[in-house]
Amino acid sequence: MAELERDKVRAALIAKIRTVWPRDLPEVIERDIELGNIATLRKHLAWAQTIASTEPIEPREYVEPSPLKPDEEREQMRRVLTQKTGNHLSTHEYVMARDECEGFYDGPAWVPFNLWSLYMYEGQSPISECAGKLIHHPDAESLWTAIGERYERANNVAGSLPVICANAIADWRAMPRDTPAQHKAKRADLARKAKQLAVELERFFLARDPDEHELPGLLDFTQLMTDDERERLDVAVRRMTGTIVNRTRKSAGVRMLDWDEYNDIGDDARALGYRDSDLYTPARQDAHCIYGLMMRDHTAPHDYPYGGVPTLPDTLRRIGDQFIADGDDPPLSRPNAANTERNRFARAVIKYFWASYGDVSPNIAARIVSVFFPQGIKDDDVSQMIPKVKAAYPLPTDPGQPSETFPPK
Repeated sequence: MAELERDKVRAALIAKIRTVWPRDLPEVIERDIELGNIATLRKHLAWAQTIASTEPIEPREYVEPSPLKPDEEREQMRRVLTQKTGNHLSTHEYVMARDECEGFYDGPAWVPFNLWSLYMYEGQSPISECAGKLIHHPDAESLWTAIGERYERANNVAGSLPVICANAIADWRAMPRDTPAQHKAKRADLARKAKQLAVELERFFLARDPDEHELPGLLDFTQLMTDDERERLDVAVRRMTGTIVNRTRKSAGVRMLDWDEYNDIGDDARALGYRDSDLYTPARQDAHCIYGLMMRDHTAPHDYPYGGVPTLPDTLRRIGDQFIADGDDPPLSRPNAANTERNRFARAVIKYFWASYGDVSPNIAARIVSVFFPQGIKDDDVSQMIPKVKAAYPLPTDPGQPSETFPPK
């Protein structure tokens, strides 16, 4: 009877949450109420009632975030609050700075708002510097007109291109100027050290194994985690298996379990005299299946599960192999050539338009490069780069046209 009463209370609370919530339930909350106990459901109902009774806040003029917030968070807030999609406009049409900032904007009339916001709100940053060049260059107005005519959602380009350019410049500044021979030698040295470290890990842990079943190399990634990190991972695994269980039960028309039921040995087991430490809960049994997919159980030498995540020494050996392979692919073939930096910048611009829009204009890419490099670059040179970039960064396969059969034969 107590269980039936609890089920009625849970069902009533869930029904109220769905009724009060002002829109479709977010997936994360949907998942939480599937497994939540009655206390958790009451909490979500209180949140839903609070949200429903709150008047929508009208958009306000952007205010600089508090200096007490971390720099990364401040930057994210600026990006989100100062970008306009332009979805209400016709395609190929910009949201203009002069319209959004009427009364205090004194820049050129043609500047897209997203470009200007990066220039104004990024402070003394590389992104702001790049946005400024893309505004004040003599060819800037004509360039942005061409971008607007070529790309339907040109507002996205206005909000992204300065970031792409700043990243390309930063990548070059951080890149070692190694010749191919120097690059190969350094990679070979790193590979040797990675593989030696793998051996040392095995030697270090083998003599310290507490369970007497350890085989050389069976060290898993959880040994690098703190107790708190391992606990949070374990809770996340059990929560996810519970979601899968309840999704299946729901599809079968069977009552779903709350967290207290799923993560407990049950009253029947206790009535037989079992303690919590004597039996695995359903949550723990299902979690073991997930752990078996990630880690090999070296305590059961005759029955190894899948263990798909490589052990730490094995990972280091694979990293060593990657260093060897990377030695034959130096990022710079001629690090000291006059136009090496310019050409890498050009490839970054090409990659952006190709990966984001599947469409690269040699003329537009060349004009963007010329904003940052006084020697410029010819359209023909960009055209020769485009096939190499496309080959290096193929577009995702159309979901309607799978590239391979599933399950694999």
